[in-house]
Amino acid sequence: MLNKAENGMKKIAQLTSDQFMTLKESKRLEKLLKKHVGLADQTGYALGDTAVTIPNPELYGIYRNEWNGKMFYYLVVSVMGPELAFAWSLYPILKVGDTL
Repeated sequence: MLNKAENGMKKIAQLTSDQFMTLKESKRLEKLLKKHVGLADQTGYALGDTAVTIPNPELYGIYRNEWNGKMFYYLVVSVMGPELAFAWSLYPILKVGDTL
């Protein structure tokens, strides 16, 4: 499913190739990515992957987008086009009855 960022994607960090490889090879990927975006380790976020629209995405860039009052984070692992990237994502875990 393509995640279309509608409320203004903002770049918040840029990883070096070495930083990205450390994340990629880590057994603690979710914990390290949360640290890079400023989330506490125990927050209600889960790790996933997605295709996402980002204007002029940069490889290893970390982006943040708010959608329906929820914050989503993306680490670009592959640029697929001028406005399309494949990214690892941190997304809020919803409770029963919550909606996006």
